[in-house]
Amino acid sequence: MDKNEIDWIFQIDDEEVLETYRTRDNYLIEHSPEGDGSRCAVYFSSNDLYFPNNRARFHERVTRRNTFEWFGTRIPGCGRHIFIRDVFKQWYLGGINARLNSPEKVLEWLKEETRGCRVTMMGSSAGGYAAVLFGSLLHAERVFSFNGYFDLAPETDMENAAVVNPLLVRYRNDVQRAPFYRLAPFLRERTPVYYFHSLFSPIDRRQRELLGNHQGVHVIPFRSSRHGIPFLKCCLNRIFQYSDEKLLALCGTEHHPVRFSLRCAGVWETAAGFSRQVWQHYRKRH
Repeated sequence: MDKNEIDWIFQIDDEEVLETYRTRDNYLIEHSPEGDGSRCAVYFSSNDLYFPNNRARFHERVTRRNTFEWFGTRIPGCGRHIFIRDVFKQWYLGGINARLNSPEKVLEWLKEETRGCRVTMMGSSAGGYAAVLFGSLLHAERVFSFNGYFDLAPETDMENAAVVNPLLVRYRNDVQRAPFYRLAPFLRERTPVYYFHSLFSPIDRRQRELLGNHQGVHVIPFRSSRHGIPFLKCCLNRIFQYSDEKLLALCGTEHHPVRFSLRCAGVWETAAGFSRQVWQHYRKRH
């Protein structure tokens, strides 16, 4: 055992988590009859799928509610929607279930599920990392990353890394998985990544530095310290419908989250979206 590993860690050792990994798909596929069947959206859950890391919260969020982040969101115009989660909360390095138990197997499965489709992938934080990784490898039409990770090395250097990120610590020298720790080698200009970035979040400032400059990654900066989506979620459907030209036009300016939401969604929808988001945050934590 690595000296940084600990004998028992909830995220990867709890029996209810393991049972979910063994017996559930940990993905959902839904169809929108009014959408275009040749367009597919893939939504990756983040490590905020459940928190704190204990049996009560996991049971409530995953076992009972069968939660997938982004489930209430649909990319307009897409006929096929795939929602994916990593119950280990380890940046999908352990795959998503006992059958699809590695990034390579998830990649091959996604390749079949999206064959012949124009694909959009999205996620925030660890979900943004997965969206960029699989989106780049599958040549997605678009990738939306909301403060997603580009380099996992800092997470293995944390003081409590063995407790929070046990599989990252375990696999950092693994021949098959270690290449996925840095996304830079996979980035391609033909797969545009729209990266919504919080300028005042220490985590995301570090990730921005590690990313460097890549022509395929279009950075849209926000004057925010929020890790995750740096503006109100009521804006998402509109942003997903923006043309590439309109998205690229956002890159040259630092945006204030409230003013951005007001311009994007309007006064009443911004107010309603704020109230809704506060209530959802409360429910998630209580």
